[in-house]
Amino acid sequence: MISTTLRKRKASCKKVAEAREKSETFSHRKTLQAYVALTSTLQILGKWQEAMDLNDRIRLQVSESKYPPTMLWTLESMDNLGELLYGSGDYVGPEKVFRDLESKRIDLLTSRHPDTIRTKVLVANSLYYASNSMSLDLCSRF
Repeated sequence: MISTTLRKRKASCKKVAEAREKSETFSHRKTLQAYVALTSTLQILGKWQEAMDLNDRIRLQVSESKYPPTMLWTLESMDNLGELLYGSGDYVGPEKVFRDLESKRIDLLTSRHPDTIRTKVLVANSLYYASNSMSLDLCSRF
């Protein structure tokens, strides 16, 4: 039932994003917001490569645009990037993304906001799994 709901959400997000892209442009704020929502949904569905490709396209557009990197939807895009890297088994890359995200969320939302606290947990998880991964690499050499 949940996957059916998620598939419907994916279809809806994709329809909205594509309609916005046709009526405006890919670089328009509302189009990018729709694609960020689609990326989040793809990630939940486990469609990692599709989500990563779309998120890369979004991040490139945001970096080349006039939008400040501290808008909530641009922060969600950063969050998606960190989680996509984390989900692929890379624990070092997400740490940098999550630390940057944490700093921006503290500035924008405060250190006590649930999204900021969640990001702090993601930093801690990245560090934990990165250190375990390094320990396993060292042990395998002996």
